[in-house]
Amino acid sequence: MFRPLKLPHPLHPYPLDCYGYLPCFSGENQASAERHVESFLDFADRFSIAHEDVIMRMFSKSLIKDIVAWFKILRVDSIGSWTEFSNVFLKYWGKYKSLDSYLVDFYALK
Repeated sequence: MFRPLKLPHPLHPYPLDCYGYLPCFSGENQASAERHVESFLDFADRFSIAHEDVIMRMFSKSLIKDIVAWFKILRVDSIGSWTEFSNVFLKYWGKYKSLDSYLVDFYALK
């Protein structure tokens, strides 16, 4: 699941009892990608998540539906920090989406 993420070893543990509060992003709802990043950072702050590897892994778990498919095809070990992850995510799914993201949307039409 975390193949695109270049994570340190050993990994820090997840905080307890936080999954029920994890905001999710499918790209289908009214929330923008920018708003999802803000919501996720609020979530991380509320649960005192400070370790970058936990933030990156939790953010990847917040991605659902077509967004997971996009994440899984990213190059192995291509994202080495939260800043890189958020930049790649926003470049592809944000207000100023790339042409590739529009092609994914087009081919997903049924």
